[in-house]
Amino acid sequence: MKHDATSPIPRITADFITATSAIADLATAPLRQKCAVIQRIADRGLQVDELTVGELMQLALEARP
Repeated sequence: MKHDATSPIPRITADFITATSAIADLATAPLRQKCAVIQRIADRGLQVDELTVGELMQLALEARP
């Protein structure tokens, strides 16, 4: 895989790592934090699979203590 200095790969990689980390942290988060994320999703009137990765990541980050 070859990429030049203007390649988006480094940024995409960093964003991917950040997103997966934030979302994965929910698995071990305290129940209160999980409930906060669930409530925020419900407030939007959406199902989890209707959220983008970015939206889910943002909700996870907002619910952190």
